[in-house]
Amino acid sequence: MASCPHCHSHNLKHRTLGRTVAGSVGGLAGGAAGVAGALNGARTGAMAGVVAGPIGSVLGSIAGAALGGLLGSKIGCEVGSAVGDSLDANVLDNIECIDCGHTFRL
Repeated sequence: MASCPHCHSHNLKHRTLGRTVAGSVGGLAGGAAGVAGALNGARTGAMAGVVAGPIGSVLGSIAGAALGGLLGSKIGCEVGSAVGDSLDANVLDNIECIDCGHTFRL
């Protein structure tokens, strides 16, 4: 079992700072890209909804825009989280001692 190099305590916890930050940034970036894609989704949804008349066109464009934004945000969050996991494992101090607060990498 690992111990703190500073106080030699075994009371440790994993830190996921990279995953948290990169996942959030990825979600925001993906959401922004999703908004751009939502415009295309809205156009496509409106075209598909024309079959059902004007109300179908409006509902189709709203549904297309919503799905475009959600899909972009989800993909961005997943990619960001994967990058963050890599940062946590290879770059950042990923262990914190609960007793003394020292952070280090295993």
